[in-house]
Amino acid sequence: MENAPACRDVHAADAAVVTQHRFEGSSGHPLEREAYETWVSARIRSGAYIGRVAEIEGRVVAGAGLVLLDWGPTRGNAGGVCGRVVAVFTEPAWRRRGLASGLVEQVMDRAAAQGVRDFRLAASADAAALYRALGFRPYGAEMVFKP
Repeated sequence: MENAPACRDVHAADAAVVTQHRFEGSSGHPLEREAYETWVSARIRSGAYIGRVAEIEGRVVAGAGLVLLDWGPTRGNAGGVCGRVVAVFTEPAWRRRGLASGLVEQVMDRAAAQGVRDFRLAASADAAALYRALGFRPYGAEMVFKP
């Protein structure tokens, strides 16, 4: 029987793999990738990026992140911080095992523990069902989740 991946928090040293997940399926100009890697590394260090990865034998097979955005107080969000789910990815051989949904729940739980109550994301047509199962609903061009 295959071992289950172990989950852990991301570290600044994971910025390259987070960037790879972020740009999976798109070309992304090399300068754009480099800029994102620098940006996400700084956000991880500052705590403005909450990320989790699943590893098997030291190799990352899935990941999910959440950027804390200073959104400002709005209707339904007096705290003013919005959590934007980003860089959700699972290697093809590890898909359909609940890794992505579990990692998304973990990053959202960590953000909720910090008082975040407004979660947003942009979903591909293929991933929309996963997010609906987590409680997100369509909202214009985005999907949102507000527990």
